[in-house]
Formats: sequence, structure tokens, C-alpha cells
Amino acid sequence: MGFRVSLAASGLPYDLIIDRCGEIQRVQVKSTTAAPTASGTVVAKLSRLTPSRGAGTNRHAQCYEPTDLDLFFVLTGEGHVFLIPLRDVAGVQSLMVGPGSPYYVQTIGLSGR
Repeated sequence: MGFRVSLAASGLPYDLIIDRCGEIQRVQVKSTTAAPTASGTVVAKLSRLTPSRGAGTNRHAQCYEPTDLDLFFVLTGEGHVFLIPLRDVAGVQSLMVGPGSPYYVQTIGLSGR
């Protein structure tokens, strides 16, 4: 893909900072090992869990805000890579993705498979 990539500091809502031809973007990395459906799609969870507020408190899924990040980088167990702009999925907790998705970038080989 040819991006310059840097790790983000701990505690931020994004994992990486990328330079795409001079444009700086904040990237949240997501992965799934869920088995694909017959059509090759899997569910990518695009939310985060809220912090626990002590013993006995439940955590729940929370959508990212537009001020949190710019892109999701999603890697599936089959090695499919997706780049999903947050603006396209704002308020969405999960998304079905597969090789026919408009966000599909490429398939990479995964060691051990």
C-alpha cells in the first residue's frame, strides 16, 4: 500500500498514524477470526467496549466518534484486508465485509495457515 506508519501512544482511541501521500490519518486496527458465511463475508466489529467502573459493572459496546479516528483497518482470518473510513460507518457497531465489499483492499498470506 506504500503508507508511512507510526504507532500511536497508549490510551488513544486509535492504534496507528499513517501518512497517505501527505495526508495524516488516525487508524483503529480491528481483526476477526470468525468463520466466513457461504458468501465469504464476516462480521467486523467497529465498536469498543466501555471501561469497567469496578466489580460487578457491565461493559457495553460504544461507537467511535468522528473526532476519535479516521479509518478502520480490518484484517480477517482469511487474510482479507479492508480500509473503512469512519465517516462511512459513523454510528455503526458492526459491518458485514467480504471480498466484494467496496472497502476491500487485498488478501495477504497469513503464516501458519
